Parts: sequence; structure tokens; C-alpha cells
Amino acid sequence: LQSSVVELFRQPDVLVRVGKTTGLTEAKSQVVDGDKADLGRLVKRLTGDAKEPMKAVLTLTANRPQVQAQQITSLRCDGDDWEATVDLLINASRGVVDALRLDVPASWSGPYKTTPPAVVDLVQNGKGDGGQLVVRPHSPIEGDYRIRIAGPLAVASGRPVGVPDIVLSGGSPVERFLVLPTQRQLQPIAWETR
Repeated sequence: LQSSVVELFRQPDVLVRVGKTTGLTEAKSQVVDGDKADLGRLVKRLTGDAKEPMKAVLTLTANRPQVQAQQITSLRCDGDDWEATVDLLINASRGVVDALRLDVPASWSGPYKTTPPAVVDLVQNGKGDGGQLVVRPHSPIEGDYRIRIAGPLAVASGRPVGVPDIVLSGGSPVERFLVLPTQRQLQPIAWETR
């Protein structure tokens, strides 16, 4: 054995800090193979010479982030096609957030585009009335973070357009705003509120 690679992963409820290391250096590549995604979030990839002893001091603490969020949902029409966009402004303190979860209706089922890029999975609830959108940024969210998620809004022919009820879940306080167009193809739009 000439050299070793040590990959350190963590689960969402744990924070890991790598302290003093002996016989190990940080590897430049931080890309995780798809078959290792179930191991958790990659903390560090270290390489070492197998001829020397390899040691690392790790500090583990609970990850219990406090999250404050603002959510701005906006609708846009292009001819007969509608799109819903959700802008999330997140502030995470006392920990990190690995994934955002949004309860979404069936009318907003993708495909989705995120800015900045993130891994997005839609988990259907099995009832046919929507599911949960799981958004995993490439790096854990710490401090201020902004992400935009856009996708087509399904509207049944001859039916009025409804605003999708998209809710950031997780028990954190969320301030929600709604931005609606006032015209469609130069015709005024009247929105009914309930």
C-alpha cells in the first residue's frame, strides 16, 4: 500500500470539525461519487502516505441550526404558459442546513430550475395532491443564503389560474410574500383573494 484516501462524511444532525492532523493532507477534489451520497455530506477528503502513521483530531457537535426565512412566490405568464418562481432568503445560525424542504401542490411538479444550481428531488405524497420538494445545495447553508426555484405551473384548460401554495417546511418562522402580474397579453388581470 503506497497511499490512502480518507473520506469523512457527516449526517445532517452532526457537525464535524477537523483539527490537528498527522500524516494527512487535504485532497483538492471534493466531488462525491453518486454511490456515496447515502453516507451524508462530505466534510473532507484527506490523503496520506501509508508508510507513516495517520491521525486526525475530530470535534463532533450537534447540528441544530436556527433558521429564519423569507419566501417570495411570484407568477409569470408567457402566452398561455404560466411559471411559478420561489425566491428563498435564508439565514442559518448555530449550525448548518443541508437541505430545504418545500411542500408543493400537484400543479407545480417540475421540471425545476434552481439558481444557484442545486440537487432537486420531488417526493410524491402518494395522494396525488402534491408532495415535498427536497433541495440540496452543493454546500451546506451557513449564514445568509439565497436560492431561486422556478418551474412551470399546470393550469387546466378553461379554468382560472390559481396561486400554488408552496410552503417551506421544517417549523422555522417564514415571512411569505406574493407577487402577481396585473396584465396578460395586454389585458388586465383581476385576482380574487380568499
